[in-house]
Amino acid sequence: MCIIAFAKTRKVNKEEFRSCFNANSDGFGLAWRSKNKVLFKKGIMNLNEAWEFYDNKKIKGAHVLHFRIGTSGGKTKKLTHPFIISNDSPLTTSYSGDGKLLFHNGIISNWKDKFIMYMISSGIVPKGEISDTRVLAMITSMSGTKSIEEARDKFIVFSPTESLAWGRWEHETGVLFSNSGYSHTLVNRIGYWQNMRR
Repeated sequence: MCIIAFAKTRKVNKEEFRSCFNANSDGFGLAWRSKNKVLFKKGIMNLNEAWEFYDNKKIKGAHVLHFRIGTSGGKTKKLTHPFIISNDSPLTTSYSGDGKLLFHNGIISNWKDKFIMYMISSGIVPKGEISDTRVLAMITSMSGTKSIEEARDKFIVFSPTESLAWGRWEHETGVLFSNSGYSHTLVNRIGYWQNMRR
């Protein structure tokens, strides 16, 4: 299962990063804020390249890392996280703008049915590869976060002004992890349906 790291007050250290990537090696993505925008870079498929990019990035404030295991859709750069929450959630490996971004840890079992219903109701046929999280990003653009709440997995919506998280998270000083794959030590759990604002 993927790992999301929501770095609230510090960067993820090298040991945590390596543990996350080694357990989830189907692609790395990172989102951060700068000048009232959100930015991301994703689709880094090699551990050393991913760590070098992250370690050299001068990030101030909260940011989100995602380490993917490709359980739905292909194992490609463009299906790594995050996804832009919009009616077609365009496939791109970098972004800078004022949109909202979606990160997901879990599996949406009926995502293909949801995708068909989305295309019928919206009249939009997105181009490119599809995964459960990309479909949910498109649905969320129409229905708001109600669709995320119904999925009952672990999610982060990251925007220029706030960070919203759903699910049970592992707490390690200054960083929330979506599961304990980052470490073999016991960590404290924090509650469900957290709303962490910047």
